[in-house]
Amino acid sequence: MGMYRDSQLGPCVDITGPDGNIFYLLGIGDDLARQLDVVEDWRLAKEAVKLMDGNYMTMLNMFKEFFPVVTLVGYEEIRDAHEAQGVV
Repeated sequence: MGMYRDSQLGPCVDITGPDGNIFYLLGIGDDLARQLDVVEDWRLAKEAVKLMDGNYMTMLNMFKEFFPVVTLVGYEEIRDAHEAQGVV
């Protein structure tokens, strides 16, 4: 499905399905960074998370922080599941 526009939420990505694959989501981030002319800042943010051995939630949080206008549909559900497993 990719990124879509919701009439109330604005740009959205449903991360509960295939679009939740971190590599797919980072690809969306690459496209957004190009459109917003923040490619270098985005590259540095991704590098920082990799250097910290960031897990999936760290990458999701970085995406949310970098692109706050995009709603990650299912984020709370995934966050809660990770917290229940002790992975934050």
